[in-house]
Amino acid sequence: PCKLVSMLELDRQLATNLRKEFPHAQIINMDAVKHLPQLFFDVLLSNLPHNLTDQILEILKRKKFRCAIMAVKIDDDIDAYKSKFVIDEIIILDELDFVPTQNYKSRLIRITPRI
Repeated sequence: PCKLVSMLELDRQLATNLRKEFPHAQIINMDAVKHLPQLFFDVLLSNLPHNLTDQILEILKRKKFRCAIMAVKIDDDIDAYKSKFVIDEIIILDELDFVPTQNYKSRLIRITPRI
């Protein structure tokens, strides 16, 4: 069981919708990239825009956490992070798996810190 679910959402209207959809979660209307370095978490679920993948991974290199699940563009080169993290591919996501539809495939990965 999870004690607390917190969601960061930049878009004010989407944050309002999330509060209605997930009334027991803490919905925080803020810029995840800007505030993630100061936040404490055990598990991170991320579906940020793919151009932020490197920024998020750089932040995670300095964080203590159990695991992160991220959607990344299928051709993102994340090999440089394998010295710091164990990176496992969970599934390939098709363009139609997203709303709105993307014009590229993604992959869902699990990231755990190397000890």
